[in-house]
Amino acid sequence: MSRINALILAAFFFGLMALGTLVGSWYVLSKETNTQTRAAQIIVTEETSAIAIPELKAVEPQQQTLEQISPDGTVMLKVEITADEYQLFVTKQTTDEDTQTETNTTSPQLVYTGQLESEEQLEVPFNSWSPNNAQFFLKRTQNNTAEFLVFNVTGEPFAVKSEQTTTQPFSNVTQHFVDSEITHQLHDITGWAANSLLMVQTDGPTYWFDVSSQRFILLSTQF
Repeated sequence: MSRINALILAAFFFGLMALGTLVGSWYVLSKETNTQTRAAQIIVTEETSAIAIPELKAVEPQQQTLEQISPDGTVMLKVEITADEYQLFVTKQTTDEDTQTETNTTSPQLVYTGQLESEEQLEVPFNSWSPNNAQFFLKRTQNNTAEFLVFNVTGEPFAVKSEQTTTQPFSNVTQHFVDSEITHQLHDITGWAANSLLMVQTDGPTYWFDVSSQRFILLSTQF
């Protein structure tokens, strides 16, 4: 064999070896890439499956409770308020005169259930109870306009005298004031002057509102 042929043969063998090395490297890299891809797919799958989908739960309306006890401590008014409704409950209770602790309580009696409009609020004034605990009043406010509502503790409705006598579950003192065409603005109701008389403050004189007759009485003295 000549020297030239030997060199060609050696170059051929070296070429085969290099080609084999390249093919082997490509195979190894392909396996690693495939393995990494599959591993990445597994990781993504596991992470995705591990994501907790929050359960949709019904949002419970927030509830507010207002309370006011009568001056003699024998009757409790409780107002339960949700987003669009309110309920009035009255509970009778007795207290020990020596220790001033509650000794007996009756089951709450539902007096009235009403609806609340948007941005409407209820307040229970400190002096809500009439002296004989037969009636109480609330303040209802919406858009900076206040209404004063009087309720019978028994839940008995009020008679409204118009063209035809009707009944309402409460006496709306503010509406009666408007209907009376008094030339002053009603400012506030400060409390009770007697069992059926509410003190009504205006931008002028002071009035009594007689709940029994649902009429206003002008006072000579401004309070």
